[in-house]
Amino acid sequence: MPPYLEPGRPFAGPVVYIGDGDSLCVGVGQGPGAWVEIRLADYYAPELADAGGIEAKATLARIAKGKRVECVAQHRSYDRVVAVCRLQGVSLGDRMRAAGMGEGGRGRGAETCLTTRPVLSPAPRPPPSGQRPPAGRASGR
Repeated sequence: MPPYLEPGRPFAGPVVYIGDGDSLCVGVGQGPGAWVEIRLADYYAPELADAGGIEAKATLARIAKGKRVECVAQHRSYDRVVAVCRLQGVSLGDRMRAAGMGEGGRGRGAETCLTTRPVLSPAPRPPPSGQRPPAGRASGR
């Protein structure tokens, strides 16, 4: 992977191709050899063959095609760079949701970035030694 696509590194350019509702190419130089294939890190579109897939692709094209985006690489996923891309400061994932596009797709969660996973509360701690658990909890007796 070129150094400018390492995790945490920013890159920018026009959106030159839309693959589906959550993948696109950003031109970082002249010609298709300088296109970076991106999987959006903060949005998971329905697959093209599934309900809403074609609409998600058309919506992403309407929002971003031909416009300059600023992206930050997260990690690699097969032959793509997983990245958060912003158009005028707003992430494409947020723009897709604002346009009414729901999320879906087979394997949802397999490639989502850590920032989109729910934050779970820690497991309750047992009471200190010698104390009874709060009312309503089984005491284990």
